[in-house]
Amino acid sequence: MPDDEIDTSDIPEITDWSKGERGKFYRADAEHQIPLYVDSKVLEFLTTRARDKGIEPNDLVNEMLKRDIESIRSAEPG
Repeated sequence: MPDDEIDTSDIPEITDWSKGERGKFYRADAEHQIPLYVDSKVLEFLTTRARDKGIEPNDLVNEMLKRDIESIRSAEPG
């Protein structure tokens, strides 16, 4: 539906923002969860491997990625 067809007559427009608080909901320590999408064959492998190890797939993926990160960092010069 186009914006000009939406009936907002029963919703009061806010024009006074004098009591608004900038950053009221900001949290510097907030952890951000982002969705990651993997190929179905990769997901199948990870799910099976995690089940065999008795851990959650998320934990397995984090372990694998942490090892990869360490491997990459150790191969970097300096």
